[in-house]
Amino acid sequence: MRLGSIAVGVAVLVLFARSPRAGEVLIGAQVGAGHMPLSDWEEYSDFGAGYEADPLGQYWEVSATWRFAPRHAARLSVERITTSAVATYEIPSLFTITVDWEFKTWPICLNYEFTLRRSDSDAYTLLGAGGGFYTSEVQGTEVISDPLVYVVGTRSGDGYGFHGYLRQTAPISEQLSLSGMVRGRWADGMAFDDEEGDIPVEFSGFDMAIGLEWKI
Repeated sequence: MRLGSIAVGVAVLVLFARSPRAGEVLIGAQVGAGHMPLSDWEEYSDFGAGYEADPLGQYWEVSATWRFAPRHAARLSVERITTSAVATYEIPSLFTITVDWEFKTWPICLNYEFTLRRSDSDAYTLLGAGGGFYTSEVQGTEVISDPLVYVVGTRSGDGYGFHGYLRQTAPISEQLSLSGMVRGRWADGMAFDDEEGDIPVEFSGFDMAIGLEWKI
């Protein structure tokens, strides 16, 4: 399911980039990091566990942007986001249990961009909003100290998310531009597969990214 969703996203990017156009079409790639608190997973600390989430989530993104009117554009993106968390339970004089979670998701997102400002040098200040389909995976590794035991489990599912962002581009050459973005996101990575009692797998937070765009 995950590979199929990614393949569909990449295929749509290619078709989108080659579609008949009324304006400019740009292909981009970005990398970034941001604060992704996984707030619902803090429930584990209520059971006496030492809980800690990775303060940074990392991601990369490829995109196709179609500027179909002077101040309006549609942007399609395929992303990969990762983050992690760990909880430790200590049973005095007996053993310690450590549970390590790795979170991954592959969002395919459609965005609308409005041009707030365009300079004479073709630098753009853009306000964007959009939503997407998320294919997600959580891998949990449980380690018991005495006797030493490893237990690994994986859970996958699909969900959705919404976001808003501010993006700035600056030309490097006639066809190549530098792009920077600040984004706020709400996303439940497994909303369509959650069962009663599940802890939501959230990818909510905010992030910053930098990358390049190529005008074709």
